[in-house]
Amino acid sequence: MLGFNIKKFIKENKLFNNFTTQFIGQNLSAVLQLINLSLLISYLGAEKNGVLISVQVYCYLMSDLLSVQSASSIIAYVSESLKDKNKVLAITYIKIGFLLDILLGAVAAIIGYLLLDLSVKYFNWSKEISGYISVYLFVCFFRFMYTGTALGILRLREKYFQISIVKNIYQLLRLVSIGFYFYSTPGIYTVILIELILECARDLLFLLFAIMETNKILPSIEENRGVVKPEQVKSFIKFNLANGISLTADVILGHLSSLYISKFVGFDSVTIFRVLERIGGVFLRFTAPLSEVLYPEICVLISEGKGKIANNIVKKLSLGIFSSTSIVLILLGVFYENWMTFFVTNPQDFYILTVYALIFAGFNASVSAFHQLFMAYRFVKVNSYLTVILNIIYLCLLSKVLSSYGLEGMVLLQLSQSIIMIAFKYLYFSIKLKKSGYSVFVN
Repeated sequence: MLGFNIKKFIKENKLFNNFTTQFIGQNLSAVLQLINLSLLISYLGAEKNGVLISVQVYCYLMSDLLSVQSASSIIAYVSESLKDKNKVLAITYIKIGFLLDILLGAVAAIIGYLLLDLSVKYFNWSKEISGYISVYLFVCFFRFMYTGTALGILRLREKYFQISIVKNIYQLLRLVSIGFYFYSTPGIYTVILIELILECARDLLFLLFAIMETNKILPSIEENRGVVKPEQVKSFIKFNLANGISLTADVILGHLSSLYISKFVGFDSVTIFRVLERIGGVFLRFTAPLSEVLYPEICVLISEGKGKIANNIVKKLSLGIFSSTSIVLILLGVFYENWMTFFVTNPQDFYILTVYALIFAGFNASVSAFHQLFMAYRFVKVNSYLTVILNIIYLCLLSKVLSSYGLEGMVLLQLSQSIIMIAFKYLYFSIKLKKSGYSVFVN
């Protein structure tokens, strides 16, 4: 310890610096997001805010239904091709990623319009809500930049500061616009329109930064002789689609949960669910930055044959996350009424629901690093099959659970699904790695 130089450690430790940038940026964004949510509820009321959320969620559902969310694929494949000094292949992967994002974004918007009347009837929405959605579906043309290739490039190039800056500028502009609402008292249609404009501007800024970073790795004339084999392109597309299915399935589940709440419980309950999602996100704000920074690192370790090191890193990280999230959960429980009154006037009515939601969020945060490790080993097919099967079971039970047990039943159903998911993944992971000569999390 006497020879430990903290300045040198901070300067030279890339993982620490990237995590710190992500951690500060995402937590600042999360605070602004919570403030914005509280103010929007105060301005619109719980029911109208639930309408706004449902409009956005329908559009996100259409976007994510077809999105391959290619960020993980870009990181895994481009990093490998750059390691092999094949810039031509790296740029090829990026071009394919952007092409998939753009085409699927356009198709998502079209399908969203085609299914709109049917969805309005199924969820018992009004014509006004149908009109709001028809405008907001424009976001599908831009949203891929926030979840796809552009984000993957920025994470691969370790531009976490730019990612944080974009997210925080977006939330600050939302805060300013909400202040404008209180001053000029516009209707919900104007609020929806401003939300759409700000979201599209955020996504375009992501694209701009990604293009700037892509230009830095363009091959020179000498490097332009790199070989691109058809099987490499095929492997990338297959990984992209399979990984997209598993990631998208989880995201879609969250969207559908909100829409089903609007149908079976009401728009005001959609707002309560969003509040609990954001509060539960406190756990992910601690773990998500580290997971995002960690994924490229463990991909490199595994590609270099250092899987044991990657496994041990994830083991220690998971134990650390479990300890810290347990402390946060206790603190949120003790001071429950102090913070919940910022969102609802009757916090005592939602105490049990909040406890369930926080336990669910804490569990997901604790196992998030293991999910990253599972994907880094490219167990994509198993992940996809398991995710799809469990999500189908969840959706089959959701309407019955919501109508009979309300939001409490739905959160417990989500928790059960997460526990089953991690149990099956760990079992498969253990069997696979033991066959290769060593057990999971070797000391």
